Amino acid sequence: MARGTARPLDRSVVYSDILEQALTLPRTVDMLDGLRIPELAVRPGASFVFTGCGSSYYTAQSGAQLMRGLSDASAYAVPGSEVWLLPEL
Repeated sequence: MARGTARPLDRSVVYSDILEQALTLPRTVDMLDGLRIPELAVRPGASFVFTGCGSSYYTAQSGAQLMRGLSDASAYAVPGSEVWLLPEL
């Protein structure tokens, strides 16, 4: 293929998943709307740590925020390297 010539888009599973995200997100938000974690599912004073490295750290931040929003539990996002280097924290 000549330099600068556009190649046809790859129709892989990953490509399809990316395209479907725009449709899936509103359905997910609708499913979560008004959802509360039953109080029995989270014991009083419970704390949750979500961890990740790189892009998954941003997912951990979202997970912690979601947990705080759906329950009265404490939830934190911590980079994986900190869990590994300073597990006592």
